[in-house]
Amino acid sequence: MSDISSIPPPPFDSNPRFNQLNTSIWILFTVAGAIGAVQVVLTLILGTQFIDLDNRNTRSKENAAETVEFFVDTTIGLNMLLALAIFALLVIYCFKLVLKVRSAGHAIRMPNGLAIGAWFIPFANAILCFLFFIDIAKADQDNRQRGLIYLNLWWWPYLIGVHGGLFLESAKDNSTYYLDAGYLSYASAAFTVIAVASAFFAVMFFRQIRHFEAKIDQQANSASI
Repeated sequence: MSDISSIPPPPFDSNPRFNQLNTSIWILFTVAGAIGAVQVVLTLILGTQFIDLDNRNTRSKENAAETVEFFVDTTIGLNMLLALAIFALLVIYCFKLVLKVRSAGHAIRMPNGLAIGAWFIPFANAILCFLFFIDIAKADQDNRQRGLIYLNLWWWPYLIGVHGGLFLESAKDNSTYYLDAGYLSYASAAFTVIAVASAFFAVMFFRQIRHFEAKIDQQANSASI
């Protein structure tokens, strides 16, 4: 009779669905960044058209500005839909990632349930959710410094860029003078550039976290053998 103890255990399940969450998030950030870049160009064009209208108003110029403004609004709408999708994925991913990192023996300062609940607390979610990602980045000993840099260059500029851009777009829509609308469009484009740049660092952060996940899976696999 063969020795049952000599039979190797089954390989560790790295949970491909969990890895797909990570991939989906950074892909959506990539798409959002690309759309944001198009929005920047269109907004700059629109700002120039508004200033030109302030100098000399013609019907053809107004029609051209209205067309560009429609495309600007379209890119904003698309990115708002992407932001909702990213938010939903981040809520799920953050919770699962906290469980995974904590089960691997790393310290997470807040309870598991808050990894979901924190996302729905107005204003405080900007801090609480950031703290979860801080702990996760610190847990990756080999890439701690780089992870913290990526996280800070994603999180805060993204919040500033997105909310600042939306505020200025609203101010532009409510302005009564073409000159004001033109300069507000330029300012909105500047904030959108910040958001686009932060999306790049979001991609870098989540790709690095994916490598950290693989390391945790490898350690769990080694421990099970």
